[in-house]
Amino acid sequence: MNPDKSPPAPPPARSSRRRRLLIGLAAFIAVLAGLYAYQYVTRGRFWQGNFEDYASQRAGRPVRVAGNFELYLAPGIRFRADALTVGNPEWAEKRQFFAARRIALDAPLLKALFG
Repeated sequence: MNPDKSPPAPPPARSSRRRRLLIGLAAFIAVLAGLYAYQYVTRGRFWQGNFEDYASQRAGRPVRVAGNFELYLAPGIRFRADALTVGNPEWAEKRQFFAARRIALDAPLLKALFG
């Protein structure tokens, strides 16, 4: 045995990059899992304001959900809205263009994405 022998060379930088990539990928998957869990537990109720604003803008009429609202992935797309109303313009005779006690949609996510 030679005491003048140098210590072993450090591992190549390639394994360090691979480890950082795996850690980053694991963190990304953990964040996605956390977001999925959050929207599943809350049933997507936090989307109600965004839904009303977007639907009102697209329809050009006021859209409101007075009751329960759910919009989430479980594992398909689930949409439920109770007491949904679409208003008429001020010049119209009737106050509401459309009113529904309940609207429900359950669609498989893969079919929605790929047909």
